[in-house]
Amino acid sequence: MGQSRRGSEDPALLAARTVAAEHGRRGASHPQAGGLRGVRPRTEGFLSTVFEPRRRTTAAALRSAVARGEVDPGIDLDFVLDAVAEPIYYRALFGHLPLTDELVEQSVAAVLGAITR
Repeated sequence: MGQSRRGSEDPALLAARTVAAEHGRRGASHPQAGGLRGVRPRTEGFLSTVFEPRRRTTAAALRSAVARGEVDPGIDLDFVLDAVAEPIYYRALFGHLPLTDELVEQSVAAVLGAITR
């Protein structure tokens, strides 16, 4: 798990690890109603420099997997992207358990297991 067919790291796994590492460095913030936007300037920076680029690259990887017939073409792409990252953000937000590589791998494996053919 974690390796694509070409031998490089799975983009979803890489994105999830990046998110976990970024939250570990910056600490969690408590979002207000309406999500993270506008909570703090550094959160906005996180969204534009980490969250959105990783979401775009992971979406592109999933679209490619759909085109190759590896992923169910009927997936709700936004839901899948949220499902991959949610456990990481949840732990970062509430801090009830550590952010670990194992969590990242479990998150990606669970989602890929549900959408791959």
